[in-house]
Amino acid sequence: MKEKNEEFRIDDLYVAAGIKTMGLKFIDIEQEGNRKYFIFEGGQQVQEKLSEYLQDKNKIRTALNNLRDLKGLLFSRGECKNEI
Repeated sequence: MKEKNEEFRIDDLYVAAGIKTMGLKFIDIEQEGNRKYFIFEGGQQVQEKLSEYLQDKNKIRTALNNLRDLKGLLFSRGECKNEI
């Protein structure tokens, strides 16, 4: 995660989805080598929203983690027996 000229860059899809859901303005996607970054408007609001996301104050992080777990089950080759 980097902040550059009032822009916030992050390469984590789930965190990007979380902070976008919380109202941060999405600007663009940039690529550096094989890595892609989601670009948001920067400033103090980014740190506040990121802190709220990481503390799971509004359960967005929980929902995204559940989505990740369920997606993993869909693509796993084993049987699903309450693995989560």
